[in-house]
Amino acid sequence: MERLLRKKVDGICVHVVGKMTSHTLRIFLRQRFGIDVITFEQHPVA
Repeated sequence: MERLLRKKVDGICVHVVGKMTSHTLRIFLRQRFGIDVITFEQHPVA
């Protein structure tokens, strides 16, 4: 039981870190370069 719980917690942690990295990269690309990663359109940087 303890081993299964540890595997689940590790999996959740990896998932959360991946989501945070993706979100941060999306914000960085939009603010710094004006790139919308969903549509790959480039908008003027303010």
